[in-house]
Amino acid sequence: MGHSRAANALKHLDALMARKPLEEDISTMVTCIIRKAYDITDKVDDAEVRRHKCVIEGMVIHKCVTAIHREVRSVLCTALRCPNTTGQPASMLRHQLLRPTGASSSQVGWRAKYFHCALRMCFETMEPGRLVVLLAAMTKGSPLA
Repeated sequence: MGHSRAANALKHLDALMARKPLEEDISTMVTCIIRKAYDITDKVDDAEVRRHKCVIEGMVIHKCVTAIHREVRSVLCTALRCPNTTGQPASMLRHQLLRPTGASSSQVGWRAKYFHCALRMCFETMEPGRLVVLLAAMTKGSPLA
């Protein structure tokens, strides 16, 4: 049942990306979310927004959230460059790298675009107070925490 929910969620995100491709980079998206969550006006420049600290965790939000995305992306790139020393066919290795295998950050390299799309969806649909809580959770779960 859980796998079915996950598959449905990924299909939904795929459909969203097909209708509206990810054009902004992750840094811009996170900056927009911070602005909305903390009601920061456009008069404040982006560099200052990127230094904004989480009211709950006290850490720099932008750095923490982009670190999650960076880690998610780099894990897959590193794994695909590694030589095949297992003796398994390359197609089997690729399948193991691309399938959902758990919550460990070292196993989610294929999910970077979904992470980005989900952030955009949250930005577009969530109220500022809920975004503050979401950002706090991501700040706490960051590899920098």
